[in-house]
Amino acid sequence: MAGCRDGSGRLLDLGCGTGQLAIPLAGHVAEAVGVDPEPDMLAEAARQARAGEVGNVTWVRGSSADLPGALGRFRLVTMGRSFHWMDREQVLKALAGMVEDGGGVVIANDGCLARAVAPWQHAIEEVQHRFLGPLPQAGCSAIGGPPSSRRSPTLCWRPIRAGVSSNRWHSKC
Repeated sequence: MAGCRDGSGRLLDLGCGTGQLAIPLAGHVAEAVGVDPEPDMLAEAARQARAGEVGNVTWVRGSSADLPGALGRFRLVTMGRSFHWMDREQVLKALAGMVEDGGGVVIANDGCLARAVAPWQHAIEEVQHRFLGPLPQAGCSAIGGPPSSRRSPTLCWRPIRAGVSSNRWHSKC
């Protein structure tokens, strides 16, 4: 993801909520766009950005169903605790035309989701395990567990290509 940490490029945070991903990542890109269907979430995100003196984020009321829309192209797309609410196949197909060459998509969660049952959930668990090691046991989250079990957030800046074909999820590095 060359250039994404140097203050260039654009970030799209889908289902941005109150800006938990968009605001801290905004300092690493030229422009961030947070999209959420809930106006109260966007109002709180804007308040948090002002409080943190983050001025390069635009807040847009909308949903993943509106993609691709007129949002443009992005180097990085993030979805934190929101992908499960979306039409995943439609979203990934739309993002395929919105993510710049060498860009990527990050689907982040906090390990509190129910056990994986769908193929896409197993794929996410495999990537988490590969980069983060085993997830904490039930009842001991990475954030709320004892200090020895907590992990710092980790971002992988390797380009990732994701695709959907015949309802099977796959990734190519």
